[in-house]
Amino acid sequence: MISKRIEKINELIKRELSVLIQQEFAEEMGMVVISFVEVEEDLRSANVYVRFYPEENIEKNIQKLQKYSHKFQQALAKKITTKNIPILTFFYDKYQGNVDTVEKLLSEIESESTKEKK
Repeated sequence: MISKRIEKINELIKRELSVLIQQEFAEEMGMVVISFVEVEEDLRSANVYVRFYPEENIEKNIQKLQKYSHKFQQALAKKITTKNIPILTFFYDKYQGNVDTVEKLLSEIESESTKEKK
């Protein structure tokens, strides 16, 4: 179970990184959404799960974010007061894409069901 402290740090990193990424890459990547952040208990590392809109050049964008991760860590160090600033590792959030697909399929099934009842 995740402690309240780690949950707060996850949300803080998510919020601050969102601003930093949009400032740095908005024109280049379009909209970048951080789905969630998972910080390790010892605060030494964090996995950052992102989505891109439009969903183009995903691998290239992930590599670019990873390349700038040290710069993001430095910026976070100025805004977050913790013993360690985690090493950031970026991942494409495939899970959210699956959720979107399932929701779309359920919506289609519901609309077909509604049509059949009429």
